[in-house]
Order: sequence, then C-alpha cells, then structure tokens
Amino acid sequence: MPVFKKINPFPEIEILIWEILETTENEFSFFQTGLAFQQRLAQIAHPHRRIEYLASRAALNEIYPESTVIYQDKKPLLTDGSHVSFSHNNRFGVAARSLHQNIGVDLELERTAQLEKIKHKFLSPQEAAFTHTPNDLHIIWGAKEALFKLYGSGGVDFLTELEVHAFDFGDGTGYTKAIIHKPGGGLCDVFFTTWHNQYLVLATERCG
Repeated sequence: MPVFKKINPFPEIEILIWEILETTENEFSFFQTGLAFQQRLAQIAHPHRRIEYLASRAALNEIYPESTVIYQDKKPLLTDGSHVSFSHNNRFGVAARSLHQNIGVDLELERTAQLEKIKHKFLSPQEAAFTHTPNDLHIIWGAKEALFKLYGSGGVDFLTELEVHAFDFGDGTGYTKAIIHKPGGGLCDVFFTTWHNQYLVLATERCG
C-alpha cells in the first residue's frame, strides 16, 4: 500500500501523502460511489491526471474510509460536516481532513525557474524582504495556494490580499502565520514540510 506519510500538523487535522506507484486506474482498491467523485473523474481526460486524482482520493480513503465528498461551488466538503482539501502532482497525491476548521492544502514539485518568472504577481515587498532562497519562495507560493483553497470563494489577488508572515525554513518543516485580507478571511495558521524536491503547505483557520 503506497501510503508515504501521515502527518498531524494541528489538533484534529490529518494529512495523508500517497506515493503514486499505480500505472492504471484498476490498481486502486478503494471504491467511491459519490456523484461528485464520478463527475470530477469524468472531466479528466489525460490518463495520468486521472491517476493523480485517484491517488488523492485514495489518500482520503485511508484517513476516513466512510467519506463522501460534495462541493460548494468548487470547494470540496464532506457530508459529515468536516473539511477536506486535496492536492497532487505526478508523484504524490495528498488529502487533508479537518474536523472543525476550514483548511487548504497544496503540494508542489520544485520549479524555481517558473516561480522566479511570476513572483512579481504574488510576492509582496514585505515578503520579498525575508525571501532569501528558492525554498522560501516555494513555501510562500504554496502557502498562498493553500490559502486560496481555504478561502474557497475565488476572486483573490495573491499579491495584495494574501499575506504570509516571516518564517524559518530550518530543516524543511515548520510553522508560520498568514492573513487573508478579504471579507470572511482573517488570520490563519500555516504548516509546511518538504521532501525529495516536494513542498507541502497546509493553511487552516487559526487553531487557537
């Protein structure tokens, strides 16, 4: 079973990382019957993208086998009232579940050149002042992607309406704060971790 890692970054929040070893859809042993699951899968044409999608849902199945995903606009929720967020790339699928707090999770493969080209669109002068390495840049980008998912209503300016506080990258795992400067936003807690050129960031409504 390709469960790569389980993480509990905050109370009542669990992240599961699924390493994609499958090469066909038939290798996934779980069975999701929810209409939202089937509709989303039907919209994905590329074979490996379908496998990535299935890997993130298999990760949720490991956290919460009884889960059924529904959507409010584009934001996934669970029918029991708990919160969920997904991310994936060509190597890993990720699911995060929170019992009470709204969350967003983002997984990125290292892509320094691309982020350098677009950083003027998301990196504020205040954030640039503590961004000294490509690792810092990836964490800020991942945090803003996670905050965007947490907010869930679209229409967010990454440069001016999402603010990430300074952090110490250290050994590649840590915490910081962030602010969503939008109605219904506010102060958030952020967790990040890295492995094998992967950057995972989770944002949650403030935990305390």
